[in-house]
Amino acid sequence: MSKDQFGNVSLQVVIPKVYRDKNLALCHEGTSSHLGVRRTKDRLLKHYFWPNCIKEIEGYVRSCDPCQRMGKCKDKVKAPLKLVPIITELFSKMNLDAVSPLSTSS
Repeated sequence: MSKDQFGNVSLQVVIPKVYRDKNLALCHEGTSSHLGVRRTKDRLLKHYFWPNCIKEIEGYVRSCDPCQRMGKCKDKVKAPLKLVPIITELFSKMNLDAVSPLSTSS
C-alpha cells in the first residue's frame, strides 16, 4: 500500500524476481520514452513493489544505454530579457530575433 502526496492510498502488487526486469523496462522505456529516475520511480511505485525496488530502479535507469548516450543538457542558460520601448506609431519600429550562422542541411 502506498500514499501519494495528496494522501490518496493505492494498493501495490508485489512483483516476483522473474518479472522485475521486464516490469522495469516497461515502466522506463515503454510508451513513456525513457523517463528519468524520479518519473520511473513514481510510475512504478504507483502500482508495484518489491524489496529494494528503489535501488534497482535507480540502477536500471542509470545503466540504460540510450539514456547514457543522450545525457542531460547542462547548458540551460537563458538569454537575458531586455525592455522594449512602447511604440506609439504603427510600424515605426520593428523588433527581430536573429540567429546566425546556420549550417546548410542536406
